[in-house]
Amino acid sequence: MNNLDKFKSIVNPDGNQWKQEVNDRLSKKSWIKKSASLALYIKRLMRQKGMTQKALAELMQVSPQQVNKILKGRENLTLETISKLEECLEVGLMNIPSVDQYQFYPSETPTKQSEGVMVYRSSKETISLDTGWDNWEQENQQAL
Repeated sequence: MNNLDKFKSIVNPDGNQWKQEVNDRLSKKSWIKKSASLALYIKRLMRQKGMTQKALAELMQVSPQQVNKILKGRENLTLETISKLEECLEVGLMNIPSVDQYQFYPSETPTKQSEGVMVYRSSKETISLDTGWDNWEQENQQAL
């Protein structure tokens, strides 16, 4: 092995692995930003409440290492974990309207436009959900 080969093996032992790492970081960029923002918010809440990482881990029934990962802002959190955080910190971290806020107005006789669609209304908006019941009329022909 000549000096050039030795140099190449020291400088670039993994070949193009750095390109893969860059692509991975770019593909995760959107959720990493959100995770980092959430981590900062959680840290601020913990500071305001005088709560330690260990205390939060005990409340969440997870390991202190898991809380540490969350607070680093690089953890892709599940809805279960977010819900535990909300409960333990007594704060809402996600603002998703509940279906309970809406009234259901079923269509008694589906039309071409409303076939297979459930319509929910609140004082501010109307939401139409495709139920996947494209063949509702055919399936319920006997009831009609």
